[in-house]
Amino acid sequence: MDAVSDESLEAIAILEDQTRQLCELAQISEREIYTSIDVPVGYLVKEIDVWRVVIPWPLVESFPDDETLLEFCNFAELTKIGIESSICLSGTSVRTSEVPEIGDVDIAEYVFDDRTMIPEAFKNKIFAEYDGLIPIELKQFSDRRPPYIDLIDVCNGERDQKLAEHESFFSELSGCRSKIDFIGFSEKYGPIPITNMILPSQTGLRKAGLALESFSFQEAVIFEKASLNGKVWPLLDMRELFAYFVFLIKECKRQLEAKPVKALKRASSLARFLYLYDYDDGFSDLLSSEYVKSEAVKSRCDEVSRMVSGFSEESAQSQKVKSALRRIKLKEDTIGLNQSPENVFRDRCYELVEGLVNEVTSSLNRYDKRLGREIDKYLASSG
Repeated sequence: MDAVSDESLEAIAILEDQTRQLCELAQISEREIYTSIDVPVGYLVKEIDVWRVVIPWPLVESFPDDETLLEFCNFAELTKIGIESSICLSGTSVRTSEVPEIGDVDIAEYVFDDRTMIPEAFKNKIFAEYDGLIPIELKQFSDRRPPYIDLIDVCNGERDQKLAEHESFFSELSGCRSKIDFIGFSEKYGPIPITNMILPSQTGLRKAGLALESFSFQEAVIFEKASLNGKVWPLLDMRELFAYFVFLIKECKRQLEAKPVKALKRASSLARFLYLYDYDDGFSDLLSSEYVKSEAVKSRCDEVSRMVSGFSEESAQSQKVKSALRRIKLKEDTIGLNQSPENVFRDRCYELVEGLVNEVTSSLNRYDKRLGREIDKYLASSG
């Protein structure tokens, strides 16, 4: 292991002290979100029903209300494939107090089970009986072609025969990142895509291997209070802090033209991550705007429609989903009546996102031009 300089150790100690202070300020007593010595520096804890939820401090202010949080925790438990796993709510799913309409529910699962058991765990999961959850597609992120399996087809066939047809696909899942897409039925949102991103991982004090393909700063870890065995990765891991910073900057630049709402979400995360609170009001106003709401509802409706297209027209599942989709479409139309023109939203979005990115990069260069050049190299090499 590389030696750490005294200067670096001093900087880390200062960062830890500042982060503890931020966590003290981030506590919300009326929501029973508190600091705890039982979790790494940078997290706060909330207990709800049977769950203990461990929340990175930048997410606390926009964290879901209790009703939504409980529903999402139950979704996470239903989608979980491992026994020894750290299951997390991720992405916009952990920001619904600030982003009132979402396109999907994102879940990340770090699986610590014996890797030889992982293929069987996938098979058991996709054939399980659920109340309000339908498995649609299984995809692996590897060089395999095609990279996915249509679970509607698999689950409608004879189990042993269908699994035998895809045996090699399942056997490879223990060595790569993968995801299962579901349609879930939410009290708040109606039918909604739910994705569990699955990362076979190693136990240890720091992330390694596939676990590095997701970011702890955008994930709230959930586990049952009775078990108290949830793996919580440290937030103040310098490798991940740097990688997350580069990721956010890159996404702000990459998404701004084609997907301004996504760029806006990344930029708001970047501002909170860097304690740049002057941008909070501007980002909050846009993220709760009628335009963003309408885009999210449309995305949710379009994706569920695509996912359900594989069902037979006569199936009870198809009829249930399509009936619920009609209600979402009415909601989309109602929101759409009140939204500002797209060009007005885009102009304000560009102003905020580009202003933030320019401020951050200029600050880096003023502090140390070498640091600015190093960031530019990483941005270029990461595409």
